[in-house]
Amino acid sequence: MCWAGPKAGGRDSGVRQGFAVSFAVGSDACSPDGRELPKPLRNIGKLWKLIVAWVSLRRDMKVVNRHAVRVHGTGDMPATGVIGFVLLRDGEVWLEEFLHHHFNLGVSHMVLMDNGSTDNTVALACQHPNTTVLTCDLDFRDYQHAMRLWMQYQYGHDRWSLMLDVDEFFDYPGSQEVGLGALTGYLDANGFDAVFATMLDMYPESIPLAGHKLDLQEIRYFETASITRTSYNTMGVTCDRSIVHGSQGGVRGRVFGLQEVQLVKHPLRKDRGHIRYPMNSHFIYGVSLADFSTVLRHYKYVPGFEDHVSDSVRKQQYWRGSYEYRHYQAHLTKSGRINLKDETSEVFLSADQLLEQGFLNASAKFKRFLNSPGSTPEPTAVKSQAGAAGK
Repeated sequence: MCWAGPKAGGRDSGVRQGFAVSFAVGSDACSPDGRELPKPLRNIGKLWKLIVAWVSLRRDMKVVNRHAVRVHGTGDMPATGVIGFVLLRDGEVWLEEFLHHHFNLGVSHMVLMDNGSTDNTVALACQHPNTTVLTCDLDFRDYQHAMRLWMQYQYGHDRWSLMLDVDEFFDYPGSQEVGLGALTGYLDANGFDAVFATMLDMYPESIPLAGHKLDLQEIRYFETASITRTSYNTMGVTCDRSIVHGSQGGVRGRVFGLQEVQLVKHPLRKDRGHIRYPMNSHFIYGVSLADFSTVLRHYKYVPGFEDHVSDSVRKQQYWRGSYEYRHYQAHLTKSGRINLKDETSEVFLSADQLLEQGFLNASAKFKRFLNSPGSTPEPTAVKSQAGAAGK
């Protein structure tokens, strides 16, 4: 795949998204007439794109700094523990289950930046004592990456950060016994900077769904048989290639024909001053990846999915002018009710299930850690309560 230049839509967002796509899928650079360049020149081209993308991102982060407003919390982070970060809009459907899951996993504080919600997202987020809630009115299409990284630089520098979307539930082998505190202790002890994750789409039997809240008992199916493993771009990354790999397809490929969408992210990471995240959560540079893989349970097909699809198509705020959402819209318009469950669907039990199946991978050393005495910390018990807005 060759980057063909800027795409239409939004400031220079097309140019910057072009950089992101090239890095995310490990595409090769081409000469103007379409011929593949020698490998040394391709690497130089990738490095140049990385530099330009990073300069652009730092500029945009300064803009975010002028627009971000804290509406809840003091802005002081706990001295220890993992800080969670999420950029969201109209996240009411997921929010309570999302916070409950990650606090019980061991997240000590959650920083949420709302980008123009019209539902009760902000009010719900402010009911929790261990959240910091921000608002920012910048255009998502142009500033989404800058908003995410600004949060991490502001509140999570030189500590473990969990970067998520509100429809993503982070999970890993042994999570029912080993909390995030012990997990990050293992990562620090072994010199790892980040953790590789595959997005696993969770789905109900069919869509659309009735109701207004996320029901984990209803949206409990997943599949791995239709997921295709691809090569992983290891530029600037130290990793065990038996652990990490690209992934595409799944239910969105089987049902909606979206085979090319990348399902790789790096949600848990520690910025030690040398890590770079150029414009895209699917790519990371300058890190040593952990010797085990993790999963992001992805709850896209929820009540209100059709409205989200229509809104995303209208705003063209996602990759390639909301290319993925235009596919969803076409299928919904044509078929009405869409059956997602088939003979390859499985019921999700735990991330251990995925490790046993070989969908997740782990080194012998990490498996020994999971079975070692003293690797089980106390879970963080969190209760919702009203909180005053920060100044």
